[in-house]
Amino acid sequence: MENTKRKKRSKRKTPMQKALFYTGIALCVIFGFMLVCNIIIIVKGALYPEKPPSVFGISPMVVLTGSMEGDAPDSIAAGDLIFVVRTDPDELNVGDIIAFGSGKSINTHRIIEISADDNGERIFITKGDVNNAADPSPVYDDDLVGKYKSKIKGLGDVVLFMQTPLGMLLFIAVPLLLFIVCDMIRTRYYAKKKALRQKRKQAAMKAEMERLRAIADGGQVVEAVEAEEAVENVETAENADAVETAEAAEAPKTETAEEKVKVEA
Repeated sequence: MENTKRKKRSKRKTPMQKALFYTGIALCVIFGFMLVCNIIIIVKGALYPEKPPSVFGISPMVVLTGSMEGDAPDSIAAGDLIFVVRTDPDELNVGDIIAFGSGKSINTHRIIEISADDNGERIFITKGDVNNAADPSPVYDDDLVGKYKSKIKGLGDVVLFMQTPLGMLLFIAVPLLLFIVCDMIRTRYYAKKKALRQKRKQAAMKAEMERLRAIADGGQVVEAVEAEEAVENVETAENADAVETAEAAEAPKTETAEEKVKVEA
């Protein structure tokens, strides 16, 4: 029963072990998701170079210029990482920020007017918030990439840095090396812990064997003492029988002597 309790206690993880375990799971999920997204973006970028790659309808983009900087709540600064969501053109309104193709580049500007060209086709007139004039070319439905949804301030610079040789070294090689080192340390720690547990188990088994041997030796001593007592009892009984026999043998001789005295008398 005691051994079972000890095993249950040994299986319980400390708060630090639990924190490391759940942190590891969270990091694996995050990095796994990022890896899948990067693979999708790379494959789509190679298959459709004329369109920005997207994951589940969301296109991450890095802002390179400051044409949308300002005091507006949805302003965008250079170096931000923005997320553009594929949207039905019919749902767009004046004031929305859209991403659209302009030659070989993608622009992200605000809609200032929705109208139609000479052929009656819908066009979006866009303008950067800090620009003095509207964009020279209207945006057609086919040019539309999506609607600006959210941003992560300054992360775009990190993404661009990751594409450089030094960035790839710091963000790929170094984490991989740290992972290998941590795994080696963890493996060594658990190996030492296992060896210590095995050593304690062997010590406990040895102590138990010594205890059983002592009990066995004690039983043998008791049996030897009992045997000696039995031999002494037998010898005592034999001596008593010998004495009684001797007394019985002398008793008739005494009576005969007494009878002789009587007869002589």
